[in-house]
Amino acid sequence: MNALRRVASAPGLLLVLWLGQLALAWQLADGVRVAAGAGMGEHAWVDDGHLLAAITELLAFHPSVAGMFVHAAASSAVLGAVFWALAYGGVIRRLSERVRASEAVAASVRYLPGVVVQSIYSWLLRALPMAGVGALAAKLPVLAVGLGLLVTAIAVVTADLARVEVVLHGSSRFSPMTALRALRGAFARPRMLAGAGALAVTQSLIPLLTFYVVLSDSAGEGSIWLARGLGLVALALGLWRIAVIVEHVQARNRG
Repeated sequence: MNALRRVASAPGLLLVLWLGQLALAWQLADGVRVAAGAGMGEHAWVDDGHLLAAITELLAFHPSVAGMFVHAAASSAVLGAVFWALAYGGVIRRLSERVRASEAVAASVRYLPGVVVQSIYSWLLRALPMAGVGALAAKLPVLAVGLGLLVTAIAVVTADLARVEVVLHGSSRFSPMTALRALRGAFARPRMLAGAGALAVTQSLIPLLTFYVVLSDSAGEGSIWLARGLGLVALALGLWRIAVIVEHVQARNRG
């Protein structure tokens, strides 16, 4: 629970990150909104609460609009990765102790190259097992989904641990050995791996729930705000996951 208290003690961090994500999503949605309006005609209007609910019908009549949706999805993935690469150093620093906003921003800039490099290493470590999971998907889909979630959890925790070691423990920013030691360290701390891994899996499932909520339009005009609320929950879970790892690393260093 100490990790959760670290997140609860940093409401400003949570709010700033959430508003940043909303601003990014709003910017990306602009292109989709324009394409949807062009496809449906000058007198048609799709408000935010029904935008995703209209996708299937829109694409059925205007397949060319699909390119804009693909572009928006790809841009979202890339810009999301950039957003978090910029934020990680400051997030880890703030969750490790109370610091001024300027110090958190300085940490984000200082550790950005190391965060990027260690993130790349984590993707390389994930590639081989995920290829094996993909090979299983056709014959054993349920097993493949389970193994995929397991591999994702281990990879996310390993990447987080490598980044925390770089920021808090001064580990080599660019060495692949930092990533390999993080992988070994994750398995050496089963409680940390289980706790942070469970949070990683839960967080990874929230986008699916968000998509279902908005697409089904179950909350009417409030669907878009429910989706934004789920985004805030996913963000809080991500901070909690990082705080779990920060807590374990600092406990080890104190010991």
